[in-house]
Amino acid sequence: MTSFYKNNKEKVDARYKKVQAMMNMSADEMRELKTDPCSKKASIKRLEVINRCIRILETPKEHWTQRHWFEAGKIISYISRASQIQASKHVSRDCPLTKNDYALINWAYDPRKEKGKNKMAKKTAKKKTAKKVAKKKTAKKVAKKKTAKKSSSKRK
Repeated sequence: MTSFYKNNKEKVDARYKKVQAMMNMSADEMRELKTDPCSKKASIKRLEVINRCIRILETPKEHWTQRHWFEAGKIISYISRASQIQASKHVSRDCPLTKNDYALINWAYDPRKEKGKNKMAKKTAKKKTAKKVAKKKTAKKVAKKKTAKKSSSKRK
């Protein structure tokens, strides 16, 4: 057990649970991906990303260090964002999936698999969207009030 885990047990447990719920590929599947030519065309730092995901998949939470903590956060963040992107063009004629699909696969999330495991990503995206909508509504109300005040003061 690492000292980082001992000092941050609750936070590590929560992030571990979240990242495990989002990733739907195994470490062995990720290793096979290293030789996939289509995967190479989808991500800039592909091997770095794949190795990061393998490290998170294979390390028990009790052995997490601060590095694991930050890497899991990057994985959660990317999958949450990229899983909401609509399909784009295919990587090439030889590759059956879109560039975004291969990029997600490089981050240990295969969109072709059962989506039930990615409920956390959807919940996170919905919360963020709801917050943005609420902010926009509030901004519109404030703008209307300011406009109403200016027009009423001009009338006087």
